Amino acid sequence: MSIEQPPSSTPIELREYLVRQIDRIGRLADYIVGGLAIMTIKKLTIVGANNATNGGGQLYLNGVTGNRIDFNTNGSGAPTFTTRSVGAKLVLYPLVGAAAVDYGIGIETSNLWFSTSTTSTGFKWYGGTTLAATLTGAGRLSLTEHLGVGTTATSIDNIIVGNITGGTTAHGVYVPSVIQSGVTAAAQGFTTSLGTAASSFTCASLGHFVAVQGNIGAGSAVTGQYGFYVDSSLTGATSNYGFYGNIAAATGRYNFYAGGTAANYFAGATSFGSTITGTDAILSSSATGGIGYITGAGGTVTQLTSKGTGVTLSKVCGTITTHAASLAANTAVAFALTNTAISATDNLILNVVVGTTGAYCIGLDSVNDGSCVITIRNLTAGAIAEAISIRFTILNSVNA
Repeated sequence: MSIEQPPSSTPIELREYLVRQIDRIGRLADYIVGGLAIMTIKKLTIVGANNATNGGGQLYLNGVTGNRIDFNTNGSGAPTFTTRSVGAKLVLYPLVGAAAVDYGIGIETSNLWFSTSTTSTGFKWYGGTTLAATLTGAGRLSLTEHLGVGTTATSIDNIIVGNITGGTTAHGVYVPSVIQSGVTAAAQGFTTSLGTAASSFTCASLGHFVAVQGNIGAGSAVTGQYGFYVDSSLTGATSNYGFYGNIAAATGRYNFYAGGTAANYFAGATSFGSTITGTDAILSSSATGGIGYITGAGGTVTQLTSKGTGVTLSKVCGTITTHAASLAANTAVAFALTNTAISATDNLILNVVVGTTGAYCIGLDSVNDGSCVITIRNLTAGAIAEAISIRFTILNSVNA
């Protein structure tokens, strides 16, 4: 494209000349821009100073109907140390080295990735100048406010889980974690530690775990509903507890408290290590079980010297084997049972379980705190010399 010489004639001719040159310069600019659009550039370096104003960046896309930067499909891979990954697409802050990667964005198979240099650095999200969320390089996510999973979070519920779906068995929250070898003291799948702010107020109810009935939709039915369920497979430890309460005794404390009027059912053996209290009698519907003590509650003792020799056995139940000395016809002998489980108002059930059938009458006298007196009477017309076994069971009783 040539540039003609300016005329030296009239102003009109000079003006027409300038118009022609401006048109030529415009067409030349269009040609250059069009060429840049289709030309192959191996590397483009822009050294202009940064400008924080809108559109002041070193690279500014200002298309009328849209703006886009395209990448082809070459290069895929996770971030790597030492040598930059071929999957890196945008290196925002180059730090790749023996133990670090770039702050960047890239592609690996079926995934878009974002990288921070090491596990000790992280990611942050802001709403305006307010920090909304933090994700450490090690994978710990912290939200400033509330989390909605499959639904919208609300201002009063910190975590909201949406509809449960995906299969015939599905979970709102599932923790299938494998405890690693460094966890040697304790591992908890779910722990709460709720407290209150240091200000003057009263929280009427603090529930660490609360089960509330949801809506049972029209046409649907629920066969079994559990506020807390322990599967039968929970038996792998040395000691296994479906529910364990470890609260020390004091006013207003209960390891288990069933305040509802619905029946309470325990299919297995039920043990009580202390006093049982209540406004109703203890009833059993078992045809073969009944009410009583289990292994560990009882004991045995053997009388020495004579049938009048005292014995000591501090158990709520047990068996006393007497001395084999002769007991004359129609004669009674008494001996003391020292037993710290006995209170002065208690009753004892006494039965002869080993000895001549129908030969003896067993009586109870002088019941005191820690002791009682048991009387053996020979009901026959002749003397009997044998060791007999007397089984006793203490029934706690009070006067008021």
